[in-house]
Amino acid sequence: MLPSPKGNITDAKSFTYRARFLLVGTIGTHTPVAFAKEDPIKAGERISNEVMSAPNPETAINGLSQAERETFELYNTPSDVETIETETLQAATMANKYCRIDGVTFGQKAILGNTLYTWWQRVEICGNPGVQIDDVRILEAGGETKTPTWSYDGNANTPTAYATTGGQWTSRSSESFSQTRLNRRTECVTATIVPSGEYRATSTC
Repeated sequence: MLPSPKGNITDAKSFTYRARFLLVGTIGTHTPVAFAKEDPIKAGERISNEVMSAPNPETAINGLSQAERETFELYNTPSDVETIETETLQAATMANKYCRIDGVTFGQKAILGNTLYTWWQRVEICGNPGVQIDDVRILEAGGETKTPTWSYDGNANTPTAYATTGGQWTSRSSESFSQTRLNRRTECVTATIVPSGEYRATSTC
C-alpha cells in the first residue's frame, strides 16, 4: 500500500523541489538520459497511465524499474492539502435580510506537487447581516480526480448543516476517494458560519 501522509494547508513548493532533486539524482543513476530530462510530473503521469492501461495494474507496478517506481510513488502519494478556491456568489438583498452562496474547494497535492484530486462545498446562507443567521443549506458537495490511479467514489456521508451555539451554524460534508493500491481516504469540509455571515471552512473532519 502506498503511504498516505496527511498535512495541513500549506504551500507544496518545498515538497516539489525536494521531489525533483531526488528524481534527478535517482534517474541519472538508473535510467537513460532521455528519461532523466523528462519533467518529473509528466513522467509520473505517463507511468501511471501505462500502469492503469495494463491488464493487471499490480503486476505492472511490480515490473517498474527502481527509478520508474520512485517516480510513480512520488506522483501518486498524498502530501499536503491546499485551498484552491474560496468564493462568495449571488449576493441578494431582500429588505433587511439577505441570502448568498458561499463555498470552498480544497485540493490534495502529491509529493511531486501535482494535484491528485479536489473536493468542495457550496452553501446558501440566509439571515440579517451582523445580527443573525436564519438558515444554511448545502447546495452542493462533491469531488473529482483526473489522476489515473485515483477515483472519486461519491459522498462518504450525507452533507448536513445545523445551528450551533452563539448564533453560529456548521456545515459538514465528506467525500470518498480510493486508489488502485487499496488506499482509501475520506476528505471533509467543515465550515462555521458566524452571525456576521462569514463562512470559515477547513478540511478537517
